[in-house]
Amino acid sequence: MRRSATSISMLSLLLVSAAVAGSASAQVPVAAGRPATFHCEGKTPSSDTVRGGGGRGRCTASGAVKDRGSFVDYRSESGGTIQIRRVFAGNKGTLIFRVTIKASSGAKRWSIASGTRAYAGLRGSGTETGPGAYGVNDLLFTMRGFVHR
Repeated sequence: MRRSATSISMLSLLLVSAAVAGSASAQVPVAAGRPATFHCEGKTPSSDTVRGGGGRGRCTASGAVKDRGSFVDYRSESGGTIQIRRVFAGNKGTLIFRVTIKASSGAKRWSIASGTRAYAGLRGSGTETGPGAYGVNDLLFTMRGFVHR
């Protein structure tokens, strides 16, 4: 009798351990992709010194995306939200980003809207940091995040 009670206890312990391990693994977040960083510098037109307003310049991408090229920003604003469509034209293809800036908090989030050539089907998102406009018509920012197919 003692032996079967021990066997049942061991079996119960194994089943409970398996259930806990299974539920824990189901709750572990899956990585959103591989890290990518875009360091960019540029200028805004003299008529618009607000960060991103029609800005253009150069970017260097590192991490999962290794490329360099130019960018052009197309800016619109509604209420307290600034929307930027950023077109990055690199040597390996073009990426179109959507950048959303909350004017009240300054939070800057980006996502990939589309891509061509080597970037066709690429998706991703992240945050933008940096001073943005740091001098008369000067731009400096870094976009960090994760990309995947």
